[in-house]
Amino acid sequence: MMTAFITLIRYEVLQASRSPMAFIDPILFFILVSLLFSLSLGANLTLLNQIGSGLIWVCVLLAQLLSLQTLFQTDYEDGTLTQWILSPTPFILIVYAKIVSHWIISSVPLLIGMPLWLWLFNLPTHALWGFELLLLLSTLTLSVLGSMGAALTLQQGRNTILQGLLILPWCVPVLILASTASTALCTHQTSWVGYTLWLSTMTALIITLLPVLTAQALSIMQANR
Repeated sequence: MMTAFITLIRYEVLQASRSPMAFIDPILFFILVSLLFSLSLGANLTLLNQIGSGLIWVCVLLAQLLSLQTLFQTDYEDGTLTQWILSPTPFILIVYAKIVSHWIISSVPLLIGMPLWLWLFNLPTHALWGFELLLLLSTLTLSVLGSMGAALTLQQGRNTILQGLLILPWCVPVLILASTASTALCTHQTSWVGYTLWLSTMTALIITLLPVLTAQALSIMQANR
C-alpha cells in the first residue's frame, strides 16, 4: 500500500512539472500580493512590521484557494476518479496521496521562500524557523480543508469562489492561531509556543478525520454523476 501511496505522489508531482502553470499561479499571486502590500506600506516600516505577521497568512490562504481547482477536478472529468474508486487500493489512501502531492506542489515553494516573505513584510529574521513551523502546520491544514471543499464542488466545475465560500469559515481558526502565534513570536513573547501547540492539535485532528469525509464525498459525487 505504501508503494502505491508513494507512486501516486510521484506521478502527481511529475504531471505538475509538465504543466506547472496551475500550481505556479498561486505562488505568483502570493508574491504579487506581498509586493503590493509591502510597496503600499513601505514608507511606514513600523506599521508594516505591526500588521505584516497577519497579512502573510491572508496571502497564504488566498494562494491556497487558487490551487484548489487542480485537486480533483481533472480526475473527475477524465474518469480517473472512477478508476481509483474501483481499484483494489484503498480509496482513502489515494485521497491522502492527492492531498500530500497538492501540498508539496503548492506549499513547499512558500516554505522555501519564507526568508523573502519576512523581508517583504519587514519581519525580524530571528522568527524564521518559527514562521517555517507555523507555515508548515497552517498549509497542511488548509490543504486538507481545501480538499473537502474541492470534493463537495466537483459537479460545479472549476468554481473557485464557491470552494472558497465553503471552506473559509473553517479556515478562520487557523488564521487566528497562526497570526496570533506569529505576532507573539515577533515580539519575543513565549505565548507563541502555546498557540503553536493549539495549531498543531488542530492540524492533527483535521488530517486524521477530514480525509475520510473527503473520500466519502468524492464517492457520492461520482455515484451521482
